[in-house]
Amino acid sequence: MKSNRIFPVFALILTLCLGLAPAFGASKEIIQLQTQVDQLQQQMTQMTQSFNERMGVMKNLVEQNTDIANKVNATLKDLQTSINKPARWTRFPAKFRPSMTPWTSSRSV
Repeated sequence: MKSNRIFPVFALILTLCLGLAPAFGASKEIIQLQTQVDQLQQQMTQMTQSFNERMGVMKNLVEQNTDIANKVNATLKDLQTSINKPARWTRFPAKFRPSMTPWTSSRSV
């Protein structure tokens, strides 16, 4: 009689073990997926930090270029203003001042 009881109990234990085997496999797959998701989240955090740092550097460089361009524009404006000003010949003595009449030839025709 004991042998008759052992077989159904053994079959029940075997069925339970085989039934739980896919659950353990699924559990391993879930753990692997969670690990991969964690790795992806860490990579995204690192990429975001790197991006923010590089954008900060780019912003600084753009500001420097803008400052330099503004200085160049101001210098060019000053240069243009000085070119457009009438010449001040009062610095030179009268004998060295250029005449306002066109050059004439001393030869007679």
